[in-house]
Amino acid sequence: MNNNDINAIWQPGGLLSEKISDYRFRSGQQQYAELFADKLSCGGQITIEAAAGVGKTYAYLAPLFMQSKHRAVISTASKLLQEQLLIRDAPTLMNALGVSKNVVTLKGRKNYFCPYVAEMHLTGALRSSKKTQKWIQSLLLRWRSSGSGELTRLCFKNFNEQLLPLVTASAGECLDQKCLHYYRCPFYQARNKAVDADILIINHHLLICELQAQQKAGEPLLSGDDVLVVDEAHRLVDQAEMELSESWHSAQCARWLGQFEFIAKEALADQPEIPRYYQKARQLLNALAVVEGDDLLLGLKALFVQLMKLEKALLIVEQRDLRLKPMRRRLQRQNVMLRRWISCRADPEQEHYAYSEVAGSVIRLQTLPLNTLEQINDYLDKVHCVLYTSATLDEVCSASTTDNEQQDFHRIEGPFDYRRQAMLYRPGITLNPDDAGYCQHLIEQLRDLLADNDMKFLFLVTSHAALDVYYQLLTATVKTKVFRPGSENKSYILKQFKTALSGVLLATASFWEGLDLADYDLNGVVVDRLPFDPPMQANILAREKVYKALGKNLFTDYQLPAAILRLRQACGRLIRKESDRGVLVIADPRLFTRWYGPLFIDSLPAMPIEEDINKVCAFLCETG
Repeated sequence: MNNNDINAIWQPGGLLSEKISDYRFRSGQQQYAELFADKLSCGGQITIEAAAGVGKTYAYLAPLFMQSKHRAVISTASKLLQEQLLIRDAPTLMNALGVSKNVVTLKGRKNYFCPYVAEMHLTGALRSSKKTQKWIQSLLLRWRSSGSGELTRLCFKNFNEQLLPLVTASAGECLDQKCLHYYRCPFYQARNKAVDADILIINHHLLICELQAQQKAGEPLLSGDDVLVVDEAHRLVDQAEMELSESWHSAQCARWLGQFEFIAKEALADQPEIPRYYQKARQLLNALAVVEGDDLLLGLKALFVQLMKLEKALLIVEQRDLRLKPMRRRLQRQNVMLRRWISCRADPEQEHYAYSEVAGSVIRLQTLPLNTLEQINDYLDKVHCVLYTSATLDEVCSASTTDNEQQDFHRIEGPFDYRRQAMLYRPGITLNPDDAGYCQHLIEQLRDLLADNDMKFLFLVTSHAALDVYYQLLTATVKTKVFRPGSENKSYILKQFKTALSGVLLATASFWEGLDLADYDLNGVVVDRLPFDPPMQANILAREKVYKALGKNLFTDYQLPAAILRLRQACGRLIRKESDRGVLVIADPRLFTRWYGPLFIDSLPAMPIEEDINKVCAFLCETG
């Protein structure tokens, strides 16, 4: 793809301006496409930070669509962005360019209905309550009639994530080709389609999981001739750390022992030594609830020895019953995690940091990888071309994402005039976010703004608990419609919010970033507090010990930069096109009272700061 091809696509009078009614030429978008096209031809790694409004999605999709030599894998930060690419961006651009590509999405196992597990929860050892059985039966009927196995499509708007284990299979539970449903299995059907895709869209979770599994099998997911696009690349390291970490729960182990005991009474009645193994393991597990410190480590070692005996015994007899092999695999997985945790506690020089949490009688063990960056590089260093891209990357973040001195880094400024199009509102919040009554105080301060029947606001919060509180407060305070993801899936909620004339969309997590709300007529984005990780979160406490060992400060070297990136992403939801006009509300008073506040403000696009709510309302009412 040469510069003439690029010009024919992006310049006024080109393909996009002819086929896309609201297309506007943006020099930054053309510059992005040229950079990526050049890297595609010669290979290697490149990082491109593209500010909101550049149009990075089309800029990296067009070079992929206009070449046929390389298969491409696009990894996004969330399933929501996967859907956005598949349903909106890719079809629109292919139609404009006059090309046809086989574009497919692939998600993790937990997104696909498993008829084998579902049937297990209708009959036998895993039988569920009558109400739950009725729900499972309805999914079975929808799957049989529609052939669609993706849960968000089967469940429509009533998607209950708490029931996932009843209708999905982990890798350890899957019977693979021995399953009666193998040739109609939703997960394997999706994988087969992915193999034949020209463009495969996955998410960071699946990318790391697949790379781990494929590398162990000696068959990398990405061949040396493939192209990988890592969109929202600032999330990759955290996602990799999450996937490369391992956890073990005493409650899960107890649940496994109970399920196995039921099956063993039917399938292994003539094996007297096996009941002795799991009964002894249950005794050791129960004893862990009242010990700590060195005694906890000794107790876990004894439990591990007993579970290993049970695993070896199961390996010999697992062919007797179809239920035994997945049970043995689940036990094997638990034993691997137990062994790693015990090994890490015994040898601090290992590549993982081990810690434990005790909540009542439940014990959780966690290992945290210390060399995440090296592992990512090991996975990706043989790929023909890797593009890391996001609206919130800088040289420091880029270097930490790939740890590659040879990598190109480019920053492309956006086309928006934030001084004219946006305003930062500082409400008169007098409480700190951790104070009792903060949420109610915030809603009282913003009531007049959020209650406007002609306005639409995205209200971003940092926790699900806070989301529930704000939902109750808002529904009791304002007459405008309040939307929130919950029992209804995210895509459904977004469609409802888009068509509404006014309203408040409460959201956490994936709604903070990557989501293109250009056609939603958004008037404002509200951020309830600066998006720091909870300081007492177990993985943060563990990471703090790791950073101390490396001579670094957890807050200044990790938590503060991560929070700044999240806030920049939130700001990126506000202005999506040149005609937009909106207000960014950051309620957290620490933005103006703490030493790090100016660091947050300086990271945002320059825009006027206002404290008078009347002036904010007047600004929003202006036509621009």
